Amino acid sequence: MGIFSFNQGSYSKAGKGVEKDAKTLVRPLLFFTEYFGKYGKILLANVLYLVLCIPVITIGPATAGYTYVLKTLESGKHSFVASDFFEHFRKNLLQGFLMSLINLLVGYSMFLVIANFNVKELAHLQNFFMPLLVISILTAIMNFYIWPMMVTYDLSFPALLKNGFLFALIRLPMNLLIFVAFLLVLAIVFAVVYFLSALLSAMFGLTGIDPRVFAVFGVIAAVFIGTSMPAFLSVFSVMPTIRKNMEGADKKPEEEK
Repeated sequence: MGIFSFNQGSYSKAGKGVEKDAKTLVRPLLFFTEYFGKYGKILLANVLYLVLCIPVITIGPATAGYTYVLKTLESGKHSFVASDFFEHFRKNLLQGFLMSLINLLVGYSMFLVIANFNVKELAHLQNFFMPLLVISILTAIMNFYIWPMMVTYDLSFPALLKNGFLFALIRLPMNLLIFVAFLLVLAIVFAVVYFLSALLSAMFGLTGIDPRVFAVFGVIAAVFIGTSMPAFLSVFSVMPTIRKNMEGADKKPEEEK
């Protein structure tokens, strides 16, 4: 059964409640401490994720397994990365596949509109582009919440979509900030890695080392770092909200331990 309970009273508590709110001010800094402190496990999970995303049909279950590992690390619990990943890959085969199918349909629709962009038909395309852009952003934000809920709570797929939609709308300003931060981190990581690989290529190219070595290094580093940091950022950002508002929802058996 899906439960979406907002604890309105928690925002007006004095005393200890105020202390908890004050702690949230340092959470952005805590993100970097957590990410780099657990980078070895995050990197291993990221490698498994990227490999299992090669067959497109397994992207959904792989995302579920990846999210479970990141969620476990975010909560401060120990994770046996490989076994946890594959366990939740298996347990979320159907729901993961259905969610990836929705993402594929929305993404492909957006791609078709952009690919067929024509200035002469701009007015006509605007009728499709703006609504589809809103749907695409909303779907992306829903994904931030749906995957952690999928691997944590015993919810039907319609309940996951409903709760993801409610979370996306009710916290829209913060969600848009998380969405922008997600894209910004992704862009910065890729830009830094590209700059460093180009710099190393220029510096060591004169020594006889093939510059393409550094280009390959740059691509590999960008993929591994550029996907793991935004992924951990999204889980790190939404899990406190999910825990607070899903209190009372039925958790999966392994989460009750």
